[in-house]
Amino acid sequence: MKTILKFKHPKEDDKFLQAFHASAWVAVCQEFDEKLRKWIKYNNDFKTPEEALQAARDYQTEILKSHNLTLFS
Repeated sequence: MKTILKFKHPKEDDKFLQAFHASAWVAVCQEFDEKLRKWIKYNNDFKTPEEALQAARDYQTEILKSHNLTLFS
């Protein structure tokens, strides 16, 4: 099977960049889900919900950087 995606200006088009980096986004989601699963399944040191959420945000930022992705352009 062969698929061709056509874009007018690939380097400036957000849709092109989303399609081009789709596999990296899938990897980020899988890594993030695995980390959350481990935090839920095994003991963690979070004392408050806010602390747990901040840890999740920090981890999200870390894995996005490791895949050269950002949430905001």
